[in-house]
Amino acid sequence: MTFTNAWHPVWTSTVQGGWSVVPGGWSIGVEFSFYLLFPIFAAWVTSMRRAVLVFVATVAIGVAANGAASALLGSSYQPAEVSNFLFFWFPNQASVFALGGVLYFILRAIEAERSPIRPVLRKHASLLAMASGGVFCLLAYVPLGHHLGAAPYVPASLAVCLPLMGLMIALSVSRGPLVHRALAAMGRVSFSAYLLHFAVLRLFEIFPATLYVHEAGYGAIFAFALGWLLSVALTYSVAWLTYRIIELPMMDVGKALIRARRQRGAAVQVGLP
Repeated sequence: MTFTNAWHPVWTSTVQGGWSVVPGGWSIGVEFSFYLLFPIFAAWVTSMRRAVLVFVATVAIGVAANGAASALLGSSYQPAEVSNFLFFWFPNQASVFALGGVLYFILRAIEAERSPIRPVLRKHASLLAMASGGVFCLLAYVPLGHHLGAAPYVPASLAVCLPLMGLMIALSVSRGPLVHRALAAMGRVSFSAYLLHFAVLRLFEIFPATLYVHEAGYGAIFAFALGWLLSVALTYSVAWLTYRIIELPMMDVGKALIRARRQRGAAVQVGLP
């Protein structure tokens, strides 16, 4: 309930006998750790300079925390277990969230009126998108490991984030084949889909014969295509329901709280009780 399952190696299921709230639960735990800090992040990171400073600070904090945790856990767990945990936990992943703040201000600068770089990016958006996508795919064949270097310092996931940033910048200035109504609809319910898609994938274990889970050769390719279509459709359907039933009503509650606070602040300014 506290989403702290990514703060201990046993809780992240990185060691034998460990447990996780749901499959992939370490990722959810890390994300909610960021949400806990997000009000501070949003209030303080108000410029590109501050976004870069926070990014550099999170990398430094991650390096220090990884080093300290590595020494602390080394006597109780195997090296592979320690390496897995130090990759999964929030101090190591925090720099990825901070890099998202840098991307936000890059996109704001591109969208600004009279931005000199926007026409250049628009002209070469397709090339940038293809190059970024190509680098992203090629990185799958680079043996990066969990961290850049032998020691658990800078997370290797940052190397993957850079080409993804290039792709997002390209998509922000050009409505290519990856920008369309269907993907926008999936993006709208993506938070619910993120939380629920593992439950959908569990259905494949319940109906292995129907979904051809144990196929091989060309049959496996067909089974994968069928499974992908079914899982996307079912995940979207379930996520749309929870988006309407849970997310939107709670967004309205949040808006009401913000509106009430602003009204109180306005009343105080004019001297009303």
